[in-house]
Parts: sequence; structure tokens; C-alpha cells
Amino acid sequence: MLQAPLYFEDVEVGYKFQSPGGRTITNAEVVNFAQITGDYNLVHLDHEFAKTGMYGENIAHGALTLTLAGGMLKRTEFWSATAETLGDLTGFKHVKFMAPVKFNSTIHLECEITDKTDNGDGTGTIELAVHGIDQDGTLVLDNVRYYNIAKKN
Repeated sequence: MLQAPLYFEDVEVGYKFQSPGGRTITNAEVVNFAQITGDYNLVHLDHEFAKTGMYGENIAHGALTLTLAGGMLKRTEFWSATAETLGDLTGFKHVKFMAPVKFNSTIHLECEITDKTDNGDGTGTIELAVHGIDQDGTLVLDNVRYYNIAKKN
């Protein structure tokens, strides 16, 4: 178990962690996401249309998968250890949707601190690689994001 609170100086490049368990993406969540965003693309919502498409069935919005990954991060040991020190998400290096996420797919995260930079103002920035993996072991999300984190001094 990580000792909280972790500061910029405590975070090591190469540190890896996973989400505890997985998150199953349901039809209801896809419908609700479509209502919130206004993205009513038929591949997400129309079963008959999706049957004739390249995936042969409905798939979740990529942005829904990305959003759920952000929520899953909050349940990790790393997040608990940095609850007092980790600041805002400041941006994305990249977001790549590697494979479709079908309804009732269960996603878990495999994460790694890939870089860190001293901001010179009492904070640092960590670069966090977030990989969403489905129940079959398929990489569905490749995301690298940045967070500010407090320094000890």
C-alpha cells in the first residue's frame, strides 16, 4: 500500500498501478451519455442499423469510455495516496480509441507514470499513461494525460 500523502518528489517515473476490478458499460449508460451530449450517432443507439455496420452491433461512444476511465482512476490506490496533493487534470498528450467497446464490455485500467516535470512554482506535472483493457485483454483506450501535483517545499 502506498503511504499517503504522496508529493511530486515521491512519485517515480515507471510506477505502475491498476484499477481495482473493472467497469461494465451498459446500454443504459450509452443512452444516457447520448442524451447528455446530444451525440445520437446510430452506431451507438440503433440496434438494426448497427447490425449492418462494420462492428455488427452497437458500440459505446469513445468519449464515454474516456470519461469512465477518468472515474475509474479515482478508485485506484495511487489516487487515494495523492488525494491531498494531486491537482487538476491539465491536458491530454493523446487519446486513441484502439478498438470498439461493445455493450456489456468490462474495462479495467493499467496505468503508468511516464514522465514528470518540475513547474518551478511549488508544483510539478506528472504524465500518466492510462490504458483501458477489456475482458478479452484487448487494448481499447490509449490515453496519456497530465496532472499537477504539489511539491513538499
